[in-house]
Amino acid sequence: MVYTTCVSAIRKTALDPTIGFVHELGERRFTLSLDIADIFKPTLADRLLFRLVNRQQLSIGDFEEELEGCLLNEDGRMTVLQEFEETLDETIDHPRLNRHASFKTLVQTDIYSLKNMC
Repeated sequence: MVYTTCVSAIRKTALDPTIGFVHELGERRFTLSLDIADIFKPTLADRLLFRLVNRQQLSIGDFEEELEGCLLNEDGRMTVLQEFEETLDETIDHPRLNRHASFKTLVQTDIYSLKNMC
C-alpha cells in the first residue's frame, strides 16, 4: 500500500518511476517508487501493523492459511486498508513546512523536492 501510494504521487510529477537511486532497475518495476516507499515504510506500514496488533484490531481470525503461507482474509484486508487510509490522513507538525501536514502530503512533498533537485 505504501508502494502504490508512492507510485500515484510520482505519476503526478514529471519523474520517471522506473529510474531509482537505490533499487536495481528492472523490467516492469517502478524502482523510484520502491526507493521512496522505503523512506515511509517504518512510519506508515510498520507503525500501522504494530498499532493494529496492540489495539487488538487484528486477530488470528483475520488471517487464513493458503499455499503454505498466511494471508489476510477479506475482513482483515478491509481493517488494514481503512486504517492505512486514516494513517495517510493523520497530520504531524512538520518543521520544514512550518505547519501541520498529512502523511499523504509528506509523500507528495518529498517527491516534488526530489523532482526539484533533478
